Amino acid sequence: MFTNLKQSILLILLISNLNIAQAQFTEEDADEIGITNPSEFSWPYYKESLKRFPERAGMICFNAYMLDKAGRTEDTLEFFKACADHGSVASMIYLSSMYENGNRLPIDYVESAKWLKRAANTLDEAGYSDLASYHYGMALYKGQGVEKDLNKACHHFKIASEAGIEEASMFFEKHKSSHPHMHC
Repeated sequence: MFTNLKQSILLILLISNLNIAQAQFTEEDADEIGITNPSEFSWPYYKESLKRFPERAGMICFNAYMLDKAGRTEDTLEFFKACADHGSVASMIYLSSMYENGNRLPIDYVESAKWLKRAANTLDEAGYSDLASYHYGMALYKGQGVEKDLNKACHHFKIASEAGIEEASMFFEKHKSSHPHMHC
């Protein structure tokens, strides 16, 4: 379900992090290997930055991806959840993907669908909530982590389709005729 989504998020994250990609150490690691400024660009730095600069949450939260790639699952979850609490829809989608795909976690479709639903219902200017609507619609359509509900699925496909999510439009058109009882 997340092939295109993962590629999109990866591209956004990589572009956003070109200038700070090397700096994802814990303060202990930084002291141990002799980094000059150990508090800058560490997980504790970002955690504190979220508190001090909530208006910068979008840019700060992109750095959670680097923690995930470093294999720091617990820190990644904590960081993305803190970002989600600041309204980062991209973080909610990434959390959903982690649970759906079992990225160093047990696969948990219920938890995945929970994050997708939250993301779909959190409006954002970037349009990630529209993308989340498509993926949450897929979860509803398949009954993956939620009770299967074709009418709710149709509602979310329609939202995503109207927002220009091409996959939603194609899926919606392909399947609405095969499910005449599906009402949007």
